[in-house]
Amino acid sequence: MQKGVAAADHKGVIGRVTVLAAFAALACAAPAAAAADATIVVKFVSPAGASAKVASLGDDATGKVAGGVQVVDPQPGDTVADALARYRARPDVLYAEPNRVLHLVDLSAPSDTWYDDQWALPAISAVGGWSLFPGTFSPSPDVFH
Repeated sequence: MQKGVAAADHKGVIGRVTVLAAFAALACAAPAAAAADATIVVKFVSPAGASAKVASLGDDATGKVAGGVQVVDPQPGDTVADALARYRARPDVLYAEPNRVLHLVDLSAPSDTWYDDQWALPAISAVGGWSLFPGTFSPSPDVFH
């Protein structure tokens, strides 16, 4: 009987931690989204020296995210559209996109028949995490040739 009680307590703790994490993410999302509206993300072919490349265009490299992607704050007076056009025209840029927070509300569990048997993925709310941040994507260099 004790094992059943311990398992129920464990699930309750995981549920409470998940709810707290969701509230913390929501509290941080609004300020991050407001700051992200005026920035872009840029992936250079070679991430080495990316900050210097950004600075040479008069922009500020305000951070770096997974995969060596630069968060760029365009120079004063420059619109996001202008900055995107400048970076997209460069041959050493794989992609340049507006820095936005996207939420995929209706993401369902994978069609993997064994998904429910992978206890860790539901325990950490993996589907919810995948809908907020799908991870990094580094396409094959052959895609661009």
